[in-house]
Amino acid sequence: MLENWIVYGIENGTRVDFLFDDVGSVEVKVRLDVSVNNDVLLEVICALALELKCNYFDVEARQLIDPRRESILQAMSSSRAAKFVKKPRDFIASV
Repeated sequence: MLENWIVYGIENGTRVDFLFDDVGSVEVKVRLDVSVNNDVLLEVICALALELKCNYFDVEARQLIDPRRESILQAMSSSRAAKFVKKPRDFIASV
């Protein structure tokens, strides 16, 4: 890991990365594993975004997500990852 990079979580699952730059800014990346319950982390990341007055960006849908639990859950449920977790065979057949 880099000196200015802090990671919480696991490589292949739910994870939060903080990347600090030289001028005091920080980039926060959040990856949520849709196959597990993320309720506690959802509350924390929503509170963090509200405190920092920022939104999250859904890379797959290429859109901003309000830092509300319901908005993040909606984005998660409509993701390709969620479709795969629900019906892996159907998902693979569709790609």
